[in-house]
Amino acid sequence: MSLLSKLILTISVFFMASCATNKAEIVYVNGSIWTGVENAFRAQAMAVKGEYLVAVGSNEIVENFKDSNTEIVDLQGKFVVPGLMDAHTHFMDGGFQLVRLNFREVDSPEDFIFKIDSAAQKLKPGQWILGGNWDHEKWGGELPHRSWVDGISKEYPVFVHRVDMHMAFANSKAMELAGITGDTPDPPGGVIDRDHMNGNPTGILREAGAKELVQRVVSPPTEEERTRVLQKAMDYALMCGITQVHDMCSWEDLLTYRKVEASGELRMRIYAAPWWTNWKKQIDYIAEHGTGNQWLQWPALKGMMDGSLGSRTAWMHDPYKDDPNTRGVIVASDTVLFKRMIQEADAAGIRFAMHAIGTRANEWILDQYLAVTKMNERRDRRFKIEHAQHLRNSEIVRFGREGVIPSVQPFHAIDDSRWAHKRVEKDVLRGTYAFKSLLNSDAKVVFGSDWTVAPMSPILGIYAAVTRETIDGSQPGGWHPNEKMTVDEALLAYTVNVAYAGFQEDVLGTLEVGKLADFVVLSHDLFKIEPEEIKNTGVLRTVVGGKTRFFSADSGGKKPIWY
Repeated sequence: MSLLSKLILTISVFFMASCATNKAEIVYVNGSIWTGVENAFRAQAMAVKGEYLVAVGSNEIVENFKDSNTEIVDLQGKFVVPGLMDAHTHFMDGGFQLVRLNFREVDSPEDFIFKIDSAAQKLKPGQWILGGNWDHEKWGGELPHRSWVDGISKEYPVFVHRVDMHMAFANSKAMELAGITGDTPDPPGGVIDRDHMNGNPTGILREAGAKELVQRVVSPPTEEERTRVLQKAMDYALMCGITQVHDMCSWEDLLTYRKVEASGELRMRIYAAPWWTNWKKQIDYIAEHGTGNQWLQWPALKGMMDGSLGSRTAWMHDPYKDDPNTRGVIVASDTVLFKRMIQEADAAGIRFAMHAIGTRANEWILDQYLAVTKMNERRDRRFKIEHAQHLRNSEIVRFGREGVIPSVQPFHAIDDSRWAHKRVEKDVLRGTYAFKSLLNSDAKVVFGSDWTVAPMSPILGIYAAVTRETIDGSQPGGWHPNEKMTVDEALLAYTVNVAYAGFQEDVLGTLEVGKLADFVVLSHDLFKIEPEEIKNTGVLRTVVGGKTRFFSADSGGKKPIWY
């Protein structure tokens, strides 16, 4: 027998033995499967045993993994992708927003007032009116004022966030409970807007330092409420085709996740990054409990350097075009402490997800990352910068050169581009949402939503990245079209690259034998439809850990939700 014949026989025996010991519980056939594997052909079928893929290939290959107990799912030619992972959410905030007052569709001061008045009619005096997603740019840019609603809400404290979560509105009752008066100084890392005539607060609170003055007097939700809201958030995410979120969370959120995971009720994966002020607690917690499992991990922390463009609190090199008196807000007001945190947390092996939106904020965080790599031991860090929104060319090239991962949110590009030109000059806009330029710098770009700030749907994210068509229709050819991405690049940013960012590439990101069976079935092949039709693609099925967690009986699937 020739050497080649012996090799073929050995492979055949190994394959038959593998099939015999890996009979699948479910096989999916007749699909068009984008596996995410570089230069790979489309697969047609997959076999699943337990939480893992045991075969990926043709219908004929998976036939060998079937027995009389195997369930067969006919995909009917539908398009399948690896589980879509959202690299930036505020998951519990989003869950609470689903059950609170939503201003997403409000487009006038009158509607804003009516929304609060209607809510007050349903509550008892003293109950809080909570919610968010208002956007003053939808009605010309005038910010809400306490005088708008004080006459209809004297007995009801109101606290509602702007869509970007970097600014909130509080009525007089809420500020009274919080002790905010004309004599209250701006707190570190925050700004209290004041009437120019008398110095009294208008009701607008910018950034965490100011918002916390009110937040701390709002009654915290019970653990039962938190658990219920988490289930709603998971329902929503699975309906969107999301199988894992990288969550910028509070310590209380993490404890809720742990409780739900321990009860076996976590239906999707969560990669948690608690708020940076808990860094010492997190170091001790990891020493005692490790960093989690395949369903829930907590190896990273979230830090915040600056604010947002919409609230004029993003930290810029130059003054704002429409407010020359400011260059933004340094939210991490104690930069000495912030630097120390980065050094000590990195030395303990904790990973980072650092919020930086303005040009100066991105430069500052990149500088700290570079400094800590020289100070502490050499290792694979995979630093992330969340948003990486406004970049100079000098910073764009650093992402690829220094191995920093830009964690960006494509929907913001087609939303903010309606009004970004009011805030900053053209030279800044050229480096705004510079996705293609970042790819060309050899950076591993990852996509997320920033939910509840923007819609969670990754379908809308892909649509935004590929078309860059402003949601108001003002840029039909795409806003800064040179920064458009291909469908392939956008899918990689939701799958392969997110797995890499979380050090999970051995088990997630692609559809390969031995990896976790996380995948999504879509109504349309994103490679075969016109770019503007991507936004109409529906989710038919979401599978996490081998189990169907969402299913739509509608042949068109669940269409993207624009909130």
